[in-house]
Amino acid sequence: MACLDVTKRDLQTLKALNSPPRDIAVVFQAVAIILGQKQTDWGSCKKLIAIPDNFLATIRDYDIDNAPFSLLKKLDPIVGGEGFTPENIVKKSACAASLCEWVISLYCYIRDRSEGIAVTNEPV
Repeated sequence: MACLDVTKRDLQTLKALNSPPRDIAVVFQAVAIILGQKQTDWGSCKKLIAIPDNFLATIRDYDIDNAPFSLLKKLDPIVGGEGFTPENIVKKSACAASLCEWVISLYCYIRDRSEGIAVTNEPV
């Protein structure tokens, strides 16, 4: 998994934004989806990071081995979207770029795991 380089201060800075750049909002939308949030708009994402220490613990302790395969379908349009790369996002926020890398790493891990299970369950 990606090394998460996000600090409490980073999150507080982003939380102060009323309307972040689109790329930052998309990263947080993806994080909210992974964390099972029903609402993924910026207002809901700000609530998600309202207590930075809790958010960081949730991200760091996320159980990747039990992440549902259904996340792939939900994340496909985001991860496959133009500009959803840490290299692009870092121009707007290093914190969001780190979270973008985490999302992409998690997505690839789930995808690889799902493909492994599909191969294992194929008839012999």
